[in-house]
Amino acid sequence: MKHYSEIQGNENGYFSSKIAKAWGYYLVGVIVSAVGFSLPWFKFGSQAEWWYGGLQLMVYEGLPGIVLIYIGYAILALAGLLLRKQNDDFIAKAVVILSLVIVLATLIVTSAAMADAVQSLRTLDRLVWGVGLAVMLSGHALVLWGAWAAWVYQVLDARPE
Repeated sequence: MKHYSEIQGNENGYFSSKIAKAWGYYLVGVIVSAVGFSLPWFKFGSQAEWWYGGLQLMVYEGLPGIVLIYIGYAILALAGLLLRKQNDDFIAKAVVILSLVIVLATLIVTSAAMADAVQSLRTLDRLVWGVGLAVMLSGHALVLWGAWAAWVYQVLDARPE
């Protein structure tokens, strides 16, 4: 695999530093999103002991889909580390697609948890909110922005001059 500047045929592509920074934001987003997915999202009320959250669902409910999401986060982090140093168009596109898949999967899981909570409570005002959803959504924004920006900068940097 070649470094971006070798792909373009010049030593300092105009967007090379921006590509590296975008992958950096992407990596931070993967970590923040995974932490937010693991943190408590909400619970049934102030008296409830059990929180809804990705880690809680995996440990106590044993949902195999949650394990796949964590494996997806690990793959995203490894790919981001690889792409921070070396860039490959195919891997960059695959990372953008996998990022979308992981974001959608986490949103489906949180939506299913929310549907379960609403079905039991019949109202949202009794829920006690944790920080997990806000942290996860902030991470999602960084993941998607970083992946898309790096890919776009890469395409722009590879144009013939």
